Amino acid sequence: MLQSAINVSEGSKDSVLRRLDGVVRSTLVDRHSDPSHNRSVFTLLGDDDEVEQDACRLSEAALEMIDLTKHRGVHPRFGVVDVVPFVPFIEDRTRATPVDFSAAHEAAAHYRAFAKTLGLATAPYGLGQCTLPELRKRLATSDISGAESGQVDPAQGITAVGVRDVLVAWNMWVDGVDLKQLQAVAKALRSRSLRTLALNLAGGRLQLSCNVVLPFEISLTDIVQAAGEYLRGEGKITGAELVGLVPIDLLNRSPKQDWEFLGLSETRSLEWQVHHHKPL
Repeated sequence: MLQSAINVSEGSKDSVLRRLDGVVRSTLVDRHSDPSHNRSVFTLLGDDDEVEQDACRLSEAALEMIDLTKHRGVHPRFGVVDVVPFVPFIEDRTRATPVDFSAAHEAAAHYRAFAKTLGLATAPYGLGQCTLPELRKRLATSDISGAESGQVDPAQGITAVGVRDVLVAWNMWVDGVDLKQLQAVAKALRSRSLRTLALNLAGGRLQLSCNVVLPFEISLTDIVQAAGEYLRGEGKITGAELVGLVPIDLLNRSPKQDWEFLGLSETRSLEWQVHHHKPL
């Protein structure tokens, strides 16, 4: 099985999002949309071929409905279909579980070939390539008139296509500090396991946006505790939200009494969706 958390640069137009949901109804297990980010994450999960095909369908539909030149949002982006990762899914995986990435590499290759037929420029990241932050930095500081695959249509932008391991996107809400203070906390928290950004959202709400890149080696409870220590009593974490789904191993490494505060529940695990998924 494969998982793909596809990042699309639209998070506020409900009519567009409902149409995109319908394109991938057989494999869509979660969709997280944020109007301040103006971004949605479509989590696909299923057989290799089904996920690959739905990734192509979703991309084609998004390109027809979204114009990147008119996009506004606080989250960094370079494409209408901004990120397309292919990730092996192994039920009840732990840190010690061996992982075969061959099907994910095949799906990524097929996706890039399909993107070429749409005139969509792509750039690789992930295993054997640069990391996504490294790719974003290069795209932000270099001439991107030509990407690794195709000329760039400004209305479409560039799609980052990658093969990667499991990653968990998760955000904390913080009160009592300003953006500069939160940026210092984000910098202090960064590690080989965790990427962070401090963001100022609509209405002045501050968010500590996190990508847990080694979710089998860390717990969300530990991240909250560490962030609280760096805040030094000057600010308070008021809650958290999960973007997408988590492996059950990460869920179970936080005490159940913390789940609501952390934005977690049993139904937010990939494993639960495998056994209980009904088309959205």
